[in-house]
Amino acid sequence: MNPKKRRRDVRTVCHAKMEIGHKSGKWIVDKFSDEYNHPLTSPNKVMKHQSHRYYCKKLYKVLRTQKKNNVRKECVAIIKHFQEKARKGDDFYFNIQIDSDGCLRNVFRADERSRTSYLEFGNVMVFDVIYRTNKFKMSFSPFDGVNHHRQSVLFGGALLDDETETTFVWLVEQFLKCMHSKSLKTIINDKDIAICNAVKRVFSDAKHRFCVQHIKKHVIEHIQPFRMRYKDFADSYYQWMKSKSPKEFEEGWEILNRKYEIGEKGCFPSMYKDREYLVKCYLKNIFFVGMTTSGRSESIHLIFDGYVNSTTPLNEFVE
Repeated sequence: MNPKKRRRDVRTVCHAKMEIGHKSGKWIVDKFSDEYNHPLTSPNKVMKHQSHRYYCKKLYKVLRTQKKNNVRKECVAIIKHFQEKARKGDDFYFNIQIDSDGCLRNVFRADERSRTSYLEFGNVMVFDVIYRTNKFKMSFSPFDGVNHHRQSVLFGGALLDDETETTFVWLVEQFLKCMHSKSLKTIINDKDIAICNAVKRVFSDAKHRFCVQHIKKHVIEHIQPFRMRYKDFADSYYQWMKSKSPKEFEEGWEILNRKYEIGEKGCFPSMYKDREYLVKCYLKNIFFVGMTTSGRSESIHLIFDGYVNSTTPLNEFVE
């Protein structure tokens, strides 16, 4: 029988306490003492205490209601701001999705400059969701591209309550409607199933490419176990990825899989399955304006970093 693990005794016989009682329909503090004999926990560490890890159902309901009320108030401010911009005569487009409780879910907007830029340079677009910066933790999703000077341009942007396929379908449909139903030719984004499915449903004829930078990071995490077992695995892998034709790539996969016992699950079988979205020999005849990564989105995010943060209200964010 294994002895129980002894835990460090952290009791200090502290006399600080507060007792609360419920009398005549009111909560009343019966006893209070602030005579503590130990350093107080800093505010950024207090949530680690066991007493702060869980909410009772009643408190959770109160916090949820408060959040909804705050979002609802800011939703009204956002609508008024967008309506004012539209009344000024600018070619401004916006759409707001509200849930059954009247609470803000998703927001899409594009101004005249963004819409004009897309009509001129919208053959290739980067679409990603990697930026959260507002006090309600809604995801910011920009639509980016490049102009004839290879400078980043913003085609539009959205605030999303979640990152489900249903939400992305709504968003992409709003974008297409905003851009006078002009479809694009190619799109680049991270390997996100929800985004991929939404793009296929709305931009059915567009060519799709996964961000090379994110794929490389994913490979680095999964290649090491094979390198430890097989000294020549890395050389064989990179040679396989440089295949000059789809036929050579598929034949190389059969050899790689058989020689190194890769199997049918994991990173590399998944890459083979998605080969049309990430392997150069499948994409060499498709126009991408020289872009292979979603780094354009990250450059747009750097612009926002100087103006917004995690406490920024939604109405200030959209302005």
